[in-house]
Amino acid sequence: MGMAIAAFSMAFLGLCLLLAILILLFRQNTKKPGPLLAASLSREHIILMENDATFLGRDRSGRTQARGRCALALTDTALHTLMAASRRRFNIPLKRITCVDMVEEIKNRRVQPPFLMVEFKTSQGVDAATWDVPVPALWENEIIKARRSARPDLVRRHGEEAEPLPLLG
Repeated sequence: MGMAIAAFSMAFLGLCLLLAILILLFRQNTKKPGPLLAASLSREHIILMENDATFLGRDRSGRTQARGRCALALTDTALHTLMAASRRRFNIPLKRITCVDMVEEIKNRRVQPPFLMVEFKTSQGVDAATWDVPVPALWENEIIKARRSARPDLVRRHGEEAEPLPLLG
C-alpha cells in the first residue's frame, strides 16, 4: 500500500510539473509582442506602432506561412513585424516598398474591414504583405510619408499612375 501511494504521489507531482511548464509556455507565447519589438527598436525612431495587429500573410509565401497576432512598427528605415507566438520577426526596408493600399479583397475573397497591404521588392521579385490594423488609413498615410521622405519618386498608392520603378539595391 505504501508503494502505491508513493507511485501515485510521484505521478501526480510529475503531472503538476508538466502542467506548470505548459502554462508557462502558453503565457510566454500569448504575451503581446509590442514591448519586445519596441525594445529591439530603441535605437531607431518609431513613427507608428500597433501592439495588437494581425498578420494575414504574404502573397508569395503560400499556405504554410505563419499568420496571426503580431506587433507592427513603422520606423524611419523599415516596417517591422514581430509574430506573437513564434517570436519570428521580419522587416521590410522602406526603400523596397513600392505600393501601399487598403484592400477589401485578399486572394479573390472579400474581407471586411479593409486591411493594410504593402507591396515591396524582394530578390525573387515583387511581393505583398497584409495586416489587420485598427486604422489602416493612418498606417497607409504614415508609410507613404516615411517612404517619400526617403525617396520621393518611388512610392505610390495602388491605382495611381507611376513611372516604371527602377530596381532598388
